[in-house]
Amino acid sequence: MVQKTNVRTYWIIWFAATACLIVLRLLFRGLSDGQENVMFVVYLIITWTPIVVKSKFESEKLLNYIKVQHREKWDYLTWIPIWGSGGHNGFRIMAFLFSKDDLGDPKVAELKSNYKCFRKPLMTVFFSVPIIFLLIKNVY
Repeated sequence: MVQKTNVRTYWIIWFAATACLIVLRLLFRGLSDGQENVMFVVYLIITWTPIVVKSKFESEKLLNYIKVQHREKWDYLTWIPIWGSGGHNGFRIMAFLFSKDDLGDPKVAELKSNYKCFRKPLMTVFFSVPIIFLLIKNVY
């Protein structure tokens, strides 16, 4: 059902990368701004890229399934004023994702669960990045 092993693996990678970044920054205190920035960009590539790609992949799986099996709901979820259906209306998609409505389809419930599973690590990385950036820049 839910790909919990992927999420657990991601949490381990995120924690290890964060710990390594902080330890390296403490060990190498005399780095130039450019070197600090390179460290931070490498950290972003390791932590941010995989979770964003996986979250997007899960989102597309859900929307593609709804498009094929529940076309009227897909039209509603992707409708944007002026352009009509087929766009990306994040507000409607998030509201649907966290609603109890699974369209009476167990596959939709499973796909929603898989997608929601990656929201917590995504939000953790999103909100921790500025804090980690400040830590890296202000280590004396």
